[in-house]
Amino acid sequence: MKLAPLRTKGKDGFTIVELLIVIVIIGILAALIIVIYGGIQQRANNSQTLSVLNDYVKATRAYAADNNKYPEPSAGAIVFSCVGVGYPAGKCLNVSAGAPTSCGGFGAVAEGPTWYNDAVKPYLGDKSPTPSLQVIPCVGVSVTGAAFLSNFPTGAARIYYVLSGTNCGAPGGLTGIRTGGDANSSTCIIILPNL
Repeated sequence: MKLAPLRTKGKDGFTIVELLIVIVIIGILAALIIVIYGGIQQRANNSQTLSVLNDYVKATRAYAADNNKYPEPSAGAIVFSCVGVGYPAGKCLNVSAGAPTSCGGFGAVAEGPTWYNDAVKPYLGDKSPTPSLQVIPCVGVSVTGAAFLSNFPTGAARIYYVLSGTNCGAPGGLTGIRTGGDANSSTCIIILPNL
């Protein structure tokens, strides 16, 4: 005579404690993935911005070699111009006059002054690059992109740009100087050599 196996009472499913443990583990894994993805996205946006700035630095140097001066708007005016086009609301980097000490400044540079982009366009070939359009929160404002400034009458030129994180990379063997920002963002500047 064969006996039927004994069934243990209450083992037909998961207990509430087991379900809660699984939910907590899934929540922790999801949080880790979101943090890792955010970091990857920020590095990708920073790389795009630096790659585009590298193209613009080369184009600006080629323009300067041909014209013996950096691009300028007109008759010694000191005017910012966005690097690239297609910015949200037609405005790029917030800067302060001269050297920004935070990400806020006198206001966003309007995309309207296109003298810089017009000047270097022939030197960019078929490219029409724009830095990453990531919106970076910085010291209470949102900042995007890069701006070019010819600094008269010294014959120097500067490119202001914003990156996520606290490091300022720079293209073309130049040095990026951190001029402002907070724990999560940096306003940076590249100073091109005097002519």
